[in-house]
Amino acid sequence: MEHRTLLLLKHLLYITLLLCSTGCYYSKTHTTNDVPHAHTPTSTTAQALAYLDSVGTLPKSEVWPNVNPVLFIKNVRRNVGNPELLYQGIATNFCSYAALSYVMLCNDPLGYTRLIVQLYKQGHARYGRLRLVASMPIEKYAGTLQLKGRMDIAPADQLWFLTMIDNFKGYLNLVDLKYDPGNENTLYAATNFAKFNGMARNFLSYKVTAMGSDLIHPSNKYIVETVQELQKKGEVVLFFDHERAYKRSNLKFAQLHMPTHFIVVKRLEHTDGDGNDITIRYWDYGGETEQTMPLLKFRNIVYGITLLEKK
Repeated sequence: MEHRTLLLLKHLLYITLLLCSTGCYYSKTHTTNDVPHAHTPTSTTAQALAYLDSVGTLPKSEVWPNVNPVLFIKNVRRNVGNPELLYQGIATNFCSYAALSYVMLCNDPLGYTRLIVQLYKQGHARYGRLRLVASMPIEKYAGTLQLKGRMDIAPADQLWFLTMIDNFKGYLNLVDLKYDPGNENTLYAATNFAKFNGMARNFLSYKVTAMGSDLIHPSNKYIVETVQELQKKGEVVLFFDHERAYKRSNLKFAQLHMPTHFIVVKRLEHTDGDGNDITIRYWDYGGETEQTMPLLKFRNIVYGITLLEKK
């Protein structure tokens, strides 16, 4: 009973914050006087790898005392060569940052590489008009995360994701603005729909078209056809209820459902002739996943649809 009471209070707090702050997103990144990206930056894997070769061997960082420079370069090189292997770690709330990073690695690997190398060297870096700055707790903690799967030996990913959660905020951070060790597993690191779209627009310089919200599903009877049309224009990211996606039951009205996860759509189609089932293939957690489910269930677990279109 005590557990249920605490869970109910948590949900009530979540809804209260949402109703008071829907659409709230802000960034503590510093805006420079440089000209913003008029077009979405693009580059090739070959350019990024050539830049890494020119960097050579990095010295031990005074900024990041727990980040091994050899493993750092190895980690960055793997991300550039195989973006699909990018892994956010077990039990973290890095999924939104992972989705955006995957898109960045696929479309502007050179921009990613320059940015993260500069972060390693200086503790701050610029991309377009935004300047990411790592706080002291982040600088000390990166490289020490454990029990996160292969992220344990991926110091570049630790440095990257921790810097991201330290710089980009949403209404979920209204009661907790300062990073503390372990916050990567809590609401501090979580991302609401507006925050995700804001990061894609202001950080990665994409033209963003979004439908849906944190609590209300997009009103779209032809959701499969809509996603298919959007994919012709750019990358499509879904904000959905990850837990319910893997449950057999379609609806449980006694429970409060909410979106918890961001995925990058690779393919979505009707599976059967009558259109009652769909198959979706998507990227998350360091690989691609394919699921078949009833169309009704799919419509009920999707809360947000975002098109990331190059300018």
